[in-house]
Amino acid sequence: VEVCRNPRSAVYESLHACISERLNQLGFDRPFQLRPPRTTKEAMPREVEYRDFPGGPIRIEFSDELPHWNMCAPCGMLSAEMYKDERGHFFCRACVDANSQRKRIFCKHENSDVQLSDLNEATELVLSTQELTVFCPNKKLGCTKYCPLNNMKRHWVECPITPNTKCKACDTMLPTKDLQDHEGVCPETYIQCTICCQGMPRRTYENHQNECQRPPEPSKRGPIEKKSFPSVSSSASAPASLTGHEVASMKGHDLSMTKSITDEEKKSCQFCERPVKKCNYEKHLQVCVKREEERSHRSLPVKEEWKAHEDGCQENPVNTKREPTPSVSKPGKKGQKNLTSDNEAKNSGTPKQLLHSDKNSSKNSSYEIITHDEVEDVAETKTKNKTSFGGPASKQAGTRAASQYSPKPSTDNATVLEVDTSDGNGDDRGNNLLDLFMVVVFSMVLMLRRMLGIWLRITFFPLKTLRYLLIKLLWLVTFGPAGVAAALFLLFFYS
Repeated sequence: VEVCRNPRSAVYESLHACISERLNQLGFDRPFQLRPPRTTKEAMPREVEYRDFPGGPIRIEFSDELPHWNMCAPCGMLSAEMYKDERGHFFCRACVDANSQRKRIFCKHENSDVQLSDLNEATELVLSTQELTVFCPNKKLGCTKYCPLNNMKRHWVECPITPNTKCKACDTMLPTKDLQDHEGVCPETYIQCTICCQGMPRRTYENHQNECQRPPEPSKRGPIEKKSFPSVSSSASAPASLTGHEVASMKGHDLSMTKSITDEEKKSCQFCERPVKKCNYEKHLQVCVKREEERSHRSLPVKEEWKAHEDGCQENPVNTKREPTPSVSKPGKKGQKNLTSDNEAKNSGTPKQLLHSDKNSSKNSSYEIITHDEVEDVAETKTKNKTSFGGPASKQAGTRAASQYSPKPSTDNATVLEVDTSDGNGDDRGNNLLDLFMVVVFSMVLMLRRMLGIWLRITFFPLKTLRYLLIKLLWLVTFGPAGVAAALFLLFFYS
């Protein structure tokens, strides 16, 4: 058996001649051939027919060998859409479509038919095959391009060596890069009617579209019978056979039908403009998202200017609680404001207005409502400060007291003053800078002494006595400047 593997060997030829002579003696005149024995492992190919290239199947070469069981069982090709059965045998989409009417396909590995309903998509095989490296089909023509299989189709279309391709529908030869555009307008390409689902060439589709009329599909529930109700307008229009009670019942039924029809009418919401049934309109208003909210103290809907309305609304309980008295500005300490009593607020006749901040004013200023008497008191205080004390301190005090209140014209026997809550301590800035300077000097002296002490400890580490004496000397030398700096710091800081 081993010698029969090589059909060109002398042993094979002699054995073939001997067997032929013996068969002729027995009366067998038919020629025969000795077939080499089958191997347990079939050869794995590298060149495979691939279906999904423009123009039809093309033979491509893989960089590695492919298992033979990865090919389609009927045709032995590869495709981008593969299916497999329960035993792991694969079938391409073209072979499955060709056997769709039989609903089964023949598998040469199993030597039996396989039901198409038992096939599943072979996603793992397709993904693993698409990542394999292949050479350009024009390799024999001189193209040296190689890339994964999923990118080879684009290269095949753009490759300048690729020959022209024939259209399968009209047999027209054209460049491969124009084949896809040609298939979209080819008159012989078969397309399917969207109405009757019938296939036809594109050139006859327009005429068919004008004549095609798809009949209406019958209802699965059968024909629907519409019930008609007689409308009774008066007792005279009723038949003579009906009694008065029957006529009244028909009237009531007619009125109920009219009411149901009226309830079914839709009405657009005034907030979201959504059509709503009249019977559900009140429920819709309760859950409408765009409906404007209502305040608890007033049934007036809140609009864009809701803040202004809320502040001025007399029925708002919040305004009623926080209304008591306006603030009266009098010269005083920083951050303190004197308020008049309730009786003075009532007798003065000033409007009940809360202290508020002006958006256009600075952060350190606010507006208050004061009376003319208070303005006169401020002026008298300023005059007394000028006449009693002639020093700069008194002038500064009078100026500071009066500068906090600048009168603004207003109505209702009141004057709006702009209150400046700043300290007026512009002259103290120099003192603050001097204090900061003294802090920096004191810190530098201490830092210098500390650094020198560390240097002495490191340098004279073995000499304990000498190191101790030098550190004490450093403290004595720097005690004077440090003490002076500390004294100056305390003097200017607490002055």
